[in-house]
Amino acid sequence: MLGIIKERERNPAEDVEAKLDKALEGLESVLIGEKKIAVIGSNATRPNINQMMLRKIAQTFNRSSVSQERVTFILGQSLFEDYRADNVSMLSKEVEGKMKLVLHDWYSSDLMHMGRTSFRTDVYFNRNLVDAGVRILITETRLHPFMGYLGENIALSVTGIKTLQNTFSLLVSEGIGAGKSDENPMYRDSIEITNLANIDFALNVIADAKGNIIEVFAGKPNETISQSIRLVDEIQKVPVEKKGDIVIVSAGGEPYDRNLYQALNAVNMISGILKENGIVILIAECPEGYGNNCFYDWLVKFKSISDLRDEIRRRFEPGGHQAYFLTRFLEKYKIILVSTMPEYYSTGVFKLMTTKTANDALRTAMRRVGKTGRIWAVPNGLFTLPTPHTQ
Repeated sequence: MLGIIKERERNPAEDVEAKLDKALEGLESVLIGEKKIAVIGSNATRPNINQMMLRKIAQTFNRSSVSQERVTFILGQSLFEDYRADNVSMLSKEVEGKMKLVLHDWYSSDLMHMGRTSFRTDVYFNRNLVDAGVRILITETRLHPFMGYLGENIALSVTGIKTLQNTFSLLVSEGIGAGKSDENPMYRDSIEITNLANIDFALNVIADAKGNIIEVFAGKPNETISQSIRLVDEIQKVPVEKKGDIVIVSAGGEPYDRNLYQALNAVNMISGILKENGIVILIAECPEGYGNNCFYDWLVKFKSISDLRDEIRRRFEPGGHQAYFLTRFLEKYKIILVSTMPEYYSTGVFKLMTTKTANDALRTAMRRVGKTGRIWAVPNGLFTLPTPHTQ
């Protein structure tokens, strides 16, 4: 046993409300005049955090005598989380009587072209955003398994499917991975997309795995992004000296292991500390099964990594990326899944070994790697990025 790898603990902010109020002082000067206002949030941000930020934004509007008819809150789509009825209901109650709520649809025909990035991505935005004279972004910065980081680049969540397809065609490029920014073409393209959105003010928070807010940043997106990434790196990047033959990883429990589609992000996060031909033991309940139809369909339809790569370049669909990552991962490693998911899917479709308990999985893995095998354990896979110092 080499050890247990955890994100560095940071105490939650003592007075989150006061920190948010302080951060929003600069917003009031942006709200001068009678322009339409668009507030952009992402469904990838945890609902309790979205709710708190929206409440503080609405209070700032009240202090600045902003009428509710001028304000639209656009909730952007997430690759890993559908619009759940309970989350939407929570946000609806929060904005009721304060602003209009719009759930963005990547496939909407009511989009407007706003330019092109250096990666030749044509950018189409939600019309409510384009029509606004003041654009506000609320977001949570954290590691992302292939885009590098999620935060100020969430303007991608209110674009059109054509924009999304071009950005995700970069998925097969070099430099893709968690905690990578400047060398990551997907991250760079998504930041250029945010720049085309012409955001006037960004409210950004850093939170721990439990959803407790640790720090708040505010201002222009380009001003807050380096601060937020630096803090995320300090907390969630954990250097390790040796790779393991076995890595036991949990997605972190509810809601991160609702289905296999989401839980596999934890595997992408820890791949850097696994020896070739090593074994991942993924502990994820998956009460909703595999979770994404495109993820399932692509694994049934495309039998090789080259076929998946070609399809991503040709016509990406949300969900297909996880089929690509899983297939690529299984070329070098094995996964033992501990979950409630029926073996018909886990073994027959997704090609995973399965066991009923974590102990059974560990015994199976140790028989394969031998008694000299080295083992790491990562309890919060989505919020921990182990980075090896040596091979």
